[in-house]
Amino acid sequence: LPAVPEPPGYALWLAGLACLAVAARRRTQRR
Repeated sequence: LPAVPEPPGYALWLAGLACLAVAARRRTQRR
């Protein structure tokens, strides 16, 4: 995982992780 940036960029960092998690879930759920 990338280093957690300062507070101002924390929201973007979390959003990025969430996006990756959602993409991974969709990949595993699709057949």
